[in-house]
Amino acid sequence: MKKILIYAPNALTSGVTNIVYNLHKNMDKSKVCLSVASWPDNTKMRELSKQFNGTFYPFKTYYLRHPFRYKQELIKILDSEQFDVVVFHLSYLLTLFPIITAQKRHFSKIIVYSHSSQIEATSLIKRKILFLFHHINKHKLMKFAVERIACSQNAADWLFGKHSPTTIINNAIDVKHYCYQDTLYFKKKYNVLHKSVIGNVGRLTYPKNQLYLIEICKIYFQMNPNAILWIIGDGPEKETLEKAIKKYNLTEKIFLWGNQQNIPDLLQCMDIFVMPSHFEGAPVALIEAQANGLPCIVSDTISNECIINPNVSFMSISCPPNEWANEIAAKITSKRELAARDNLISKGWDLHNVSQQLQNIYIF
Repeated sequence: MKKILIYAPNALTSGVTNIVYNLHKNMDKSKVCLSVASWPDNTKMRELSKQFNGTFYPFKTYYLRHPFRYKQELIKILDSEQFDVVVFHLSYLLTLFPIITAQKRHFSKIIVYSHSSQIEATSLIKRKILFLFHHINKHKLMKFAVERIACSQNAADWLFGKHSPTTIINNAIDVKHYCYQDTLYFKKKYNVLHKSVIGNVGRLTYPKNQLYLIEICKIYFQMNPNAILWIIGDGPEKETLEKAIKKYNLTEKIFLWGNQQNIPDLLQCMDIFVMPSHFEGAPVALIEAQANGLPCIVSDTISNECIINPNVSFMSISCPPNEWANEIAAKITSKRELAARDNLISKGWDLHNVSQQLQNIYIF
């Protein structure tokens, strides 16, 4: 049995948390023992380590605030057990200390796993500072003997550079849970039978660009008074979005659902899925929407690898909102892609197969 340490200091509501949990939950417990270092309140990561008879290490320190304490805490975790494999789940390279420290301990395999393609911070100044750290450390990382994994080619290029050999592991989903069912039933259940529902799923953060989506829908509602917008997710931009909704008098047209467990049901109610993100690694919400067969409009910052169905179109976020609104008007009456399930499975987005691929990387 291989003892694996997963370093994933992400918030409970982070997309990375869900991806890490889903990719590992069905692995063979007789072949891997998973321990996790994550934020103390990350109950999913705590549960994952418990399921695989591992240890949960509540990682409490942010590097920029307390670098010395951060280093002490990480060293203590890395020395606590005889791990075979250490996996660092990262969105950007603030510091190389975790990887350097792991190399000194001669683990049989050190994996660096990239989940993003830009810096998430809302503040422009903060993004520039973090990008400087990332840019310097990215070039240093090229010399390290680590195994590289990324959720997309964009994410690989962002963390490792364009010519580093990298294994792409899709942010897969359990396809059967998201397949198209009876829209009429769900539209009645959620009282939107006579509404055109525009959908967006994701953390309320700068990368997801939901403020621009509100601008788009403000224009589209003039074309289609029966339309509404559902934004499903939570995050630091919630108050900003609420203020914009009130400013435009759209409280009866735009609904912030917060975090929801019933995403498959809500997708059944939608008529179109719109994702005008500033950037993405490999957005799971878009994969789920495509599994449901929904027509989708997404920003051209999203990697081509994530486009599975033929009813997905690209738009630039540099376009004025009215051009997006016109594209919604052109596509919202489109039929769902009925071959969606087969499309996802054939292109490698089914969770069972991808989990097996990652497990094989761990144990061989």
